Amino acid sequence: MTMGFNTQFYGPFPVPLPLDGVGMTGCVLRHSADILGLSLTPLGADLEYALPVPFTSTLLGFPCHMQGYGFAPGANPAQIAMTNMLTWIVGNQ
Repeated sequence: MTMGFNTQFYGPFPVPLPLDGVGMTGCVLRHSADILGLSLTPLGADLEYALPVPFTSTLLGFPCHMQGYGFAPGANPAQIAMTNMLTWIVGNQ
């Protein structure tokens, strides 16, 4: 999984960024991938990711964007497929 904090740019590149040029035809990166390679924990037929958030009022409203990716034989030349983007917003519910 990738995690990012910006939906405007990934380094010098504007996002959404089509990944056709790296062999991931049909995949689009929709946020800055500040953290790559976060692993998910299998939970039955699903996958789980726990993100510990410290109790600090300055984080209220802070967005965190995520996209999953995985091995997908035959999907494209790189054989890697990506999910859509998920946005988490730190807050009180």
